[in-house]
Parts: sequence; C-alpha cells; structure tokens
Amino acid sequence: MIKSPTVFIVGAGASVPFKFPTGRQLLRERKDQNAEVIRGMCANQISEDEANALHKALRHSEDNSIDALLEYRPDLEYAGKLVIASSLLGREQDCINTTARDDDWIQYLLSLMSEGSHGVDKFAAGNSVTFVTYNYDRLIEYKMTNHLRAKWRATDKELLKVLRRIPVIHLHGKLGTLTPGSRHVPFGALNSGPKSRGTEARMIVRAAQSIRIVHQVMTNDAAFLKARRALNKSNVVFFLGFGFGRENVRRLDFKNLPRTGVVYATRTNMTNQEYNKYFMDPLEAVKRNQIVGGGGPTITEEWDCLKLIREYVGALI
Repeated sequence: MIKSPTVFIVGAGASVPFKFPTGRQLLRERKDQNAEVIRGMCANQISEDEANALHKALRHSEDNSIDALLEYRPDLEYAGKLVIASSLLGREQDCINTTARDDDWIQYLLSLMSEGSHGVDKFAAGNSVTFVTYNYDRLIEYKMTNHLRAKWRATDKELLKVLRRIPVIHLHGKLGTLTPGSRHVPFGALNSGPKSRGTEARMIVRAAQSIRIVHQVMTNDAAFLKARRALNKSNVVFFLGFGFGRENVRRLDFKNLPRTGVVYATRTNMTNQEYNKYFMDPLEAVKRNQIVGGGGPTITEEWDCLKLIREYVGALI
C-alpha cells in the first residue's frame, strides 16, 4: 500500500501507452479528414455549414490541440467538443480488448496499492493517494474499479467508497461518469455491442457536455481547489506524462507542492531549454525541492511513466 500522502498529476502523455492520442496527435488526425467525416464523427449533430467551418479551422490551425483552437473559436466549441468526445470514446474499446501491456503503469501502481490490503475496505483506507488529471479519459477509474471487482468481488457501493477515499480529480471534466446517473457514459460505449444511431449519438453528446476546454475552467473551480488541497497535504508528487504547459502550471500553482517533500516527473520530447523554462524555473521560483526522474539538463535519457515509478518505487512503499 502507499501510505505516505501521494499525488499523481497525470497529463495526456500518460494515456499514450493505452493508445489514446496526445492533444497534438488528435489535432493531426483530424486535419486530413473532410467535412463529411467530421460531421459523421459528431453523430450528425451539427449542420453541414458547421462541419465545413470546423474542417477548415482544423486544417489550417497550427495550435497544439483542438482545445487550444476552440479557446478562441466559441462558434466552433460545440462541434469541436463532439469531435473530441467521439475520438476518445472510440479509443476505449482498444483498452477493453487489450488487457496486457508492457508499459502499463496503472497496472503496476495498482499492484503496489493492493499489497497488504486484504480487502476493498483496507485498500481504500490504506492508500493515501490522489490522482489529478488533465485528461478527459476515464482510464484510471476504469482500471481501478475493474481490478477491485476481479480481486475482491467489490460491489458498486464499495467502489463508490473507494473513489471517495482515492479520488480521481478531472480538472477539465471527463467523458461522462462510469457510475449510473444523468451523465453516465459506459466505458467503450461506442463499441460495446449492437445499438441504434440514436443511442450512439446520445453517448457522444453526453460525453461532449461533460468536458471543458481551457477558457471554461476557472482557477478557483472546485476541482482545482480540491487538487491544491491534496498537494498541500502531500509528501510525494509524481508528474506523469505532463507537458508543463504554462497555463496549466499557473492554474495548478506550484506553491501548493510539498515544501519538504519530493517531486518526480517524466520528461519526454523536451529540449533542455524547454525543460528549464517550464519545469525547473517554476519549481525554483517557489523554492521547492525536486528530483526529476526523466533526466536533468545534463541527462538525455527519457523515461516513460512506468520506468519513473519503478525507478522511484521506494518513495511510494
């Protein structure tokens, strides 16, 4: 079990091992699709004119994500969210079909959290863990709840208790809830068997309504406040697949990181200058200690999420 208060801050790169795209990859995938395909991805919930406008904007955008484009194009916001929701929901079935991955950091982490638990209640009470994610996908809660069902035949009531004790905080919303309710969207909803077009459209619309792009998220939103409280109480922080975008760093507010604890982070596709500017400088500005597992300015080796956790497993258990 992970008894020391620990926060995992999860970015898009942490979902890549599960075949989910980063924001940049998702934009690139959509650039070369025509307006008709775009409209189909939106379950025909938008007009031809809206599809043409979104197609043109995506094709010519030089942003790093669809979200970044939509921040300045409120006229395309609904259509853009539908495309994002449809794209990500379509990737969930691959997670269901592929149950074993060599780079599955969530599986490794759940195995650590299960050691010495001997039951759902002890798992929930014994792990002082909070996940803070910028991702819309529900991978962490999907894998955790399924693991607990398989290991201890956990009931829905028990799983809700676990998610209250070990929260997964989605700072920008998520593709609907996995638990029953008005925003319920089953994992793999677009590929989970025969269904009508109407049902599929409802799932896409519901998922789109549950996500929020950057300009819709306020610094003092409940999710950010909850994340900062968790950081304030933590002894250990792991940044996993986090891109250290300037606005995301500002809103998370590094002053909330543990003053005497240790910060670990993956580092991928970053030059030394980018690494210093977006990660080291903000940490040094608030005088926080840190260990960067993905390599410092003189280290060129890049570590993925699983390697970082394995190399620093002693910080967790």
